[in-house]
Amino acid sequence: MNAVKEDGLWSADLSHLGILCVSGRDRRTFLQGQLTQDLDSLSPEKWIFSGWTSAKGRLLTIAQLFDWRDSIWMLMPADVIDDVMKRLRIYILRSDVQLEACAVGIAGLGGTDAITTVQSIGITLAGGPDASASTENLCVGRLAGDPSRLVAFGDLAPFTTPAPPKRDSNAWRLQSIRSGIPIIFAATSEAFLPQMVNLDLCGGVSFDKGCYTGQEIVARTQNLGRVKRRMFRFTYAAETELAPGQAIFSAGRPAGRVVESASDNTGTELLAAVPIVSGDNNLALDEAGTQQLNQAPMPYEVPGPPD
Repeated sequence: MNAVKEDGLWSADLSHLGILCVSGRDRRTFLQGQLTQDLDSLSPEKWIFSGWTSAKGRLLTIAQLFDWRDSIWMLMPADVIDDVMKRLRIYILRSDVQLEACAVGIAGLGGTDAITTVQSIGITLAGGPDASASTENLCVGRLAGDPSRLVAFGDLAPFTTPAPPKRDSNAWRLQSIRSGIPIIFAATSEAFLPQMVNLDLCGGVSFDKGCYTGQEIVARTQNLGRVKRRMFRFTYAAETELAPGQAIFSAGRPAGRVVESASDNTGTELLAAVPIVSGDNNLALDEAGTQQLNQAPMPYEVPGPPD
């Protein structure tokens, strides 16, 4: 498929994403007992990538977290926020924690001039791939899995004059697929263990942080070497629309599920969780096997099958 053409600066529509704001005196302690990543690593200058699992270790969401304005801001798919809020509230009990779905502007920024543009409005990002920085009105961070792109939320007025070229969410998602970064939509909530979508390979799981909801199952899966499914990247020769959670077939039988997909005018790319032994085998989008998938490289090493 074609590479996305680079420009000096461009912005992307991120309307498929939303933000859950977690505030209150006990916000860090509360989230430390819920999320797969260590909250001690989160600071105003450093974001973290993390999942939240059910008691059975199944992912309810994956979020990129930012520390800004005495709150923790969780960037995740918009269609899961209401359910995540509802379920998180069950665990608050007497903690001083407030949850709010925030109607703030969100934009993706890319291009060779993205960094200098945010510097021109008083935001200086460190060089690390997990860098974030902010002003009183705007927070900016490098994107999980792709530090060449930025995500910004808050008052986006500084980016509207002059307005940079706009790309749709499909182009943004296509680049994220090539970065091998998992995402959990409402249709795939509770469908995957973290390791099945490579969250552990993307820096989203800490195996030494202590207890959190679902931790026992996630840790046991890792320690006993029972990771039998992993997320791989595939291409399909035609442009087609694939739903998150849609079945992937091998020899006429379901063999895995779509995690994320995006198309351009030359074809379709997708991330799918499939048995490790099927990662490079005969996989198709249809039961009859006429819509064959081709495996594409991942930007990181995916472990082989368990011994």
